[in-house]
Amino acid sequence: MGSPSTRLQDLPIELVMKIQSFLPEHDCISFLLCFHSVELFNEACKIKSDYNKICSAGATSDSFLTSASRFGRTNVLDWFVKRGFELKCPEDAINWACNNGHVDVLEWWKKSGLELKWSEDAMDLASENDHVDVLDWWKKSGLELKWNKDVMIYASGYGHLNVLEWWKNSGLEVQWSEDAMDLASEYGHVKVLEWWKKSGLELKWNNWAMDKASKNDHVNVLEWWQNSGLQLKWSIRAMDWASWNGHLNVLEWWKNSGLELKWCEFAMNWASQNGHLNVLEWWKNSGVELKWSEDAMDWAGRDVHIDVLDWWKKSGLELKWSEDAMDLASENDHVDVLDWWKKSGLEFKDAMNWASEYGHLNVLEWWKNSRLELKWTYLAMGYASSNGHVNVLEWWKNSRLELKWSENAMNSASEYGHVKVLEWWKKSGLELKWSEDAMDLASEYGHLNVLEWWKNSGLELKWSENAMNSASEYGHVKVLEWWKKSGLELKWSEDAMDLASEYGHLNVLEWWKNSGLELKWSENAMNSASEYGHVKVLEWWKKSGLELKWSEDAMDLASEYGHLNVLEWWKNSGLELKWSENAMNSASEYGHVKVLEWWKKSGLELKWSDDAIYEQR
Repeated sequence: MGSPSTRLQDLPIELVMKIQSFLPEHDCISFLLCFHSVELFNEACKIKSDYNKICSAGATSDSFLTSASRFGRTNVLDWFVKRGFELKCPEDAINWACNNGHVDVLEWWKKSGLELKWSEDAMDLASENDHVDVLDWWKKSGLELKWNKDVMIYASGYGHLNVLEWWKNSGLEVQWSEDAMDLASEYGHVKVLEWWKKSGLELKWNNWAMDKASKNDHVNVLEWWQNSGLQLKWSIRAMDWASWNGHLNVLEWWKNSGLELKWCEFAMNWASQNGHLNVLEWWKNSGVELKWSEDAMDWAGRDVHIDVLDWWKKSGLELKWSEDAMDLASENDHVDVLDWWKKSGLEFKDAMNWASEYGHLNVLEWWKNSRLELKWTYLAMGYASSNGHVNVLEWWKNSRLELKWSENAMNSASEYGHVKVLEWWKKSGLELKWSEDAMDLASEYGHLNVLEWWKNSGLELKWSENAMNSASEYGHVKVLEWWKKSGLELKWSEDAMDLASEYGHLNVLEWWKNSGLELKWSENAMNSASEYGHVKVLEWWKKSGLELKWSEDAMDLASEYGHLNVLEWWKNSGLELKWSENAMNSASEYGHVKVLEWWKKSGLELKWSDDAIYEQR
């Protein structure tokens, strides 16, 4: 079979035109640019209306020209010229031509007489995709050459020897780091490593070279390094990663290499997690010190590797596991893993709380029928409530087991908007427990339906000033309006307008101003607006007609967080300016050179201490 593009070329023109008739204008043109035929492109423009109409539908000449350059369609570029369109060179057009090796397109643009646009991506992409002819074109073009100085790193990672050779002989400035030989090792490019060794250039590498070669099963790379005569560098990651990926031949290579073996408990833990019995067996028979932790069996159970659990049980090695083993099985609904633990005869922990949180009724039923000691806490019904699992709550009620719960159950149901859970509790016949957090959290998260439920529930209503404060903090104007109309006692503090200012909620500030309620705020309102860069909030306060309150923290914090626009606002505000040495000290500490420059040019008194120098990060 031919390539997809070749098969597209073989389609009858009638079928191609039928396909494009279902496409929007822009997509139609891009689709037809996959074909070499100008006839198709021309026909598309006739059918889809003239070019200007296509543009008005949302497509742009840039997108057409970029697509034509990307697919190497100089004939389509000619089509635009012959029809007298005013063309501009999009930056991506030349970059795409370089990416795909279209020297003829590059030549077309050069001869077009248009102002050309390109970026360092042009030569970088050519290098990345092994287009030496494109690099040659650039060097001979007489145009400004732009490239990323790390270009040899990319070429090494992709295994492009001829590109490396080109850059070496180009006379252009390039640089590289350990990444060049590390990436070549990671992707198995022995010829690239050999090129570097013979290049006469400075060789740079680190532990990642042999570590990543081990991870990706490149024994030939490991052999190359051992025979290279270069300093060998590796870490515990080499054998740990080989174990993670099940590379026995890599582990065997290390064992026979005569080199120091390095590994940690992750080797056997990861092998267990990924079900690599052969790796576990290798380690057991290797004759080296074995290292593992509870995670080995815990993770095997989590990922349902029962054969791995069997291996550990029969291995004769010390068995290690934690409560996570059963927690993870219960959390992930793995009844077969629970069965294994039950039959194993091993002591284990339970996790009915987690099963309740995730709504796994079959796991709860398994525990109930297991004849094992059952353990759970008030969190079981609390988690079920917070996640809206009415069926789990019903299971507990009918289970004949001791029921445990706290005020957290109804509070968290309110927090997450679960009215059905609240209704279940009300009708359950169980003692109802809740606190101020129920209505406070419902307000914080904007759950009007929960607030309405509580109001109409007939239950004692409990709330605090946090209800309206947090609604203000999170921008819930509808919640504030609900409280105002509720007929309930309204409670709030300075935090309401202070937090609205901190988070930039102009609509909340406006609501409070027009609410007819007592307005409360502190200097934190304008200070925190300055800290978080909310110029519009500062402007609101200035125009509000309300008493303005602020302190040195306003300009100090704006400086600390690099908010030049805030500093400029204060300078031009006509208000009294307040600041301390913390302004320039903190700007220095966090590297805000532009802020320091602003202060220098501001004409204001400059204040700083030795901390400006000593605390620089």
